[in-house]
Amino acid sequence: MKFYRSNNISILLRIVAILVLCFAVVYFWLLTPYWAISLWSLVFIALITVNLIRHLEKSQREMVNFLLAIKQNDFTTSSQQSSYKIDLKYAQTQILKVFQRLNKEKESEHQYLKTVVEHVKVALVCFDEQGEVTLLNQAACELFNRPYLKNIIALKKIDPELYDLLKSLRPGQKSLIKIVIQNKLMHLSLQTTAFRIKNNNYKLVSFQDIKSELEEKELESWQKLIRVMTHEIKNSAIPIATLTDVTYQQLIGENDTPKDLGTVDSEELKDIKTSLKTIASRSKGLVNFVKAYNDLTRIPPPKIKSVKVLSLLKNVEQLLTPQLKSSGIRLKYQMESTDMMIKADMDLIEQVIINVLLNAVDALENKSNPQIIISCFVNHDGKKCVEISDNGPGIPEEVLENVFVPFYTTKNQGSGIGLSLSRQIMRLHHGTIEVSSKTGAGTKVTLFF
Repeated sequence: MKFYRSNNISILLRIVAILVLCFAVVYFWLLTPYWAISLWSLVFIALITVNLIRHLEKSQREMVNFLLAIKQNDFTTSSQQSSYKIDLKYAQTQILKVFQRLNKEKESEHQYLKTVVEHVKVALVCFDEQGEVTLLNQAACELFNRPYLKNIIALKKIDPELYDLLKSLRPGQKSLIKIVIQNKLMHLSLQTTAFRIKNNNYKLVSFQDIKSELEEKELESWQKLIRVMTHEIKNSAIPIATLTDVTYQQLIGENDTPKDLGTVDSEELKDIKTSLKTIASRSKGLVNFVKAYNDLTRIPPPKIKSVKVLSLLKNVEQLLTPQLKSSGIRLKYQMESTDMMIKADMDLIEQVIINVLLNAVDALENKSNPQIIISCFVNHDGKKCVEISDNGPGIPEEVLENVFVPFYTTKNQGSGIGLSLSRQIMRLHHGTIEVSSKTGAGTKVTLFF
């Protein structure tokens, strides 16, 4: 802008100088005897005119170079000299062609993106802060059974909870919702992204019906659960049935008549006693197994309140101090902020952390220099995380994929419900729990809030 202003002033000064000199020529030639001054004025007029022409040619050349630089996408300088003579009209024609090409490319890209958006099977809805819908692809039209959607408030007629969820979803947040559309139950997974264009805020939400995936995972989970439960029940039922049959034969004679205990020798009595003791023990084991299953399916609803993470961890550390000291385990904290707060039921989350720490203590048995590190931080998605890692032997891959399966355990004294229970508690808090491990490199358990 300054360049054009100074250029205009320069041209104006030259024109003013020429006009003044023209006046001087007439004045000194006609009205005074100093006609020689008129001649010198004519010389100056010629020089200034030549200078003005050169200045205009230079400005035109710079404009041509600038336009050609735009054409060639070269923005390093605006004053480079042309190595050939070219007029402004040609440069204008070239730049118009560039703009026409850019418009065509923009239209092609728009059509390409529109085709992609319409082709994907995931429903997409984009709306502004007032809820006005700016994008609705074909999958969304089919999902909501509507040819168009002017404002997301219209979704209240389908499901008021869906509308409230759309308004409350934060950027990057995922959520699941069950709704009925056209008498069909759907499990929708919602994910949102926020962006800003021309001082306007927009929210893009994707809707995906994951009912079939959930059913497949549910079936797989049931199959795993049934395999584990069958294994546990068989381990108790077969010995009970076998020992019961042996004891029956020892106590019942021919024709199903009871034997006289006086005729039973001491060795047989000892076997009967051992058998009955084993039957009682395994029966109690089955009862405990059923009780554990009952506990797993009856978790109380969490009483959510603000909890200081460091205080929560210190409470758990105090509870487990005897186990940590007897195992020689060093517990370290890595806190991004000592004032980190979470919304949680303190008692339930304490139970989760206790389960994870006890698993780490078991994993560090017979380990030299055993160590557990508890890290607290906010990840790139804005989620508050509590990460518990140990330097134990790690978990084999074939075991890792089953750690959340109820009653699955590799411990002799384990129930196999600790991590399953922990995952259910985290889900009640709208959070998740993840386990990552590598043989020989320790195990890491992360709680996401």
